[in-house]
Amino acid sequence: MKQSIVFLISLIFSHIIYAGGQSTSGGGGVIINGKVMTFVTYHQLVNKNIESKAAVILNFLTSLDIAAQSKESLPQAENNYFVFKNAVSKNLGQFSQLKKLLTFVKNSPVFDFQERTLLLQVINPSQDRKYSDLKISDITHESKTLMIDEYSAITLYPKNKITLFAITESQTQKTFIFPTFYQLTETEQIAILFHENLWLAFPNADYKTIIQIEGLFQYIFETPFPDQNIVDIFQAKLRYLIMTL
Repeated sequence: MKQSIVFLISLIFSHIIYAGGQSTSGGGGVIINGKVMTFVTYHQLVNKNIESKAAVILNFLTSLDIAAQSKESLPQAENNYFVFKNAVSKNLGQFSQLKKLLTFVKNSPVFDFQERTLLLQVINPSQDRKYSDLKISDITHESKTLMIDEYSAITLYPKNKITLFAITESQTQKTFIFPTFYQLTETEQIAILFHENLWLAFPNADYKTIIQIEGLFQYIFETPFPDQNIVDIFQAKLRYLIMTL
């Protein structure tokens, strides 16, 4: 309750800063000639020569692993922060994309009981868990640059090809959704919402793992009969994150 009061007071002064243990982490993707897409969609687009969709996903995971090896260390969610300016957000409640994500998590056999329980707890909107629309101009240029720099470091994509779709605050349990989010396909939107909730479910996760799980999730969600090897990798990565709690 005390944190909520502090948050409201901060909004009144139109200057919010979260740092250190109170992290803000986001979901991003690629923008090419004005068209936005998730990282895994872009990877599928530029690897059409690979025969199967499952093989493209495996290649996507490997590309992120290789990028990670080229860096001394990856950004961690708890080291991230955002500064908002004149932020006025619109509460969304339970919107259609969120309902479809909840239905999938409730019913899909790819989640075990522990994973399903944890994910539903963080995904479900409530008095404490909220989703809001926000203009990207309501975060400072420095904050936006910070996130884009991190995604560029992780994916090795040029900074001018990276855009942001949403950010999630661990302190307030609020997800802010940018207009670019609505330019994605519905499946991509649901994958980004899953991505955002991973930050709340697994606060110690690193960006590479979150992006990989997002890509795996998107493939599983949009594929009627997903390759079992891909499902096994998805489940193994979720179990790994469970162990970090």
